[in-house]
Amino acid sequence: MIGQMMQKQKPFRTGTHRLPLDEFPETPLPFYPRSAGHFLLQAPWREDIPIGEKNFVQLFWFLRGEAEFLLNGKLCRMQAGDVCYHLPKEAHFHRSISEYTEYRWLAFDGENAVKFLLDFNYPREGWHAGACPESLFVEYGDRLREMTPYSYRRMCALTVEILACAGKTPEENSGEKLFRRAAALCREHFCEREFNVNSLAEKLQIDRSTLTRHFNANMGISAGKYLENLRLQHAASLLTSSSASLAEVAEACGLCDANYLCRLIRKHYRTTPGKLRQN
Repeated sequence: MIGQMMQKQKPFRTGTHRLPLDEFPETPLPFYPRSAGHFLLQAPWREDIPIGEKNFVQLFWFLRGEAEFLLNGKLCRMQAGDVCYHLPKEAHFHRSISEYTEYRWLAFDGENAVKFLLDFNYPREGWHAGACPESLFVEYGDRLREMTPYSYRRMCALTVEILACAGKTPEENSGEKLFRRAAALCREHFCEREFNVNSLAEKLQIDRSTLTRHFNANMGISAGKYLENLRLQHAASLLTSSSASLAEVAEACGLCDANYLCRLIRKHYRTTPGKLRQN
């Protein structure tokens, strides 16, 4: 069915570029958004650009089909859901393997562009990241047409978000919906003293170890730690915005008593509740 749909489409190459391309915007940025595009290519398609011609970072996210890309000196097969990138002045050798190849791409440059990308520590030969966040690429292209200071800053944020999405594991992608529901339940019930990790797992109808795995995968902390953080943040807000007693604040935040609240504040804020309230 997908193959039939693709055959009805005509190949296209759409792209948006910064103007002028050879100048950076006046807005100070960690790197400079340059261009973005969406390609649907039909075999026999081939691109062969020698070393030194493209002086910018380019990121690719594949939607359909298969292609070979020269990455870090190796010919690598790229398929739907795969992501790869070229660093400045690298040769661009690409060719189709399937009848149709579709991908989205974006490019950025500037003195810090390479370091910014390499600090994510993604494989030089490409990797599988799952479904492409196409809406982020679309917004990136729309912002390029605006070219306002805010738009350039927003494009930097979009680049970070796209690269973050590219780092999700298959388990994170499949468990994200469950995690979001779990986090929403935490935000809804954290003020209830009897609400804990066990009751959260029961509401979700999963075991505690599964819940812990999804929280660690999506947030890097346990569900219990997330609940504690929510309660502590709310407690700090009440202390600095109301005259409620410590016992009242503890009860309003789902904490067992005022002594436990004091221990948490000393541990996380390195001060006493009284000094936190004064500040």
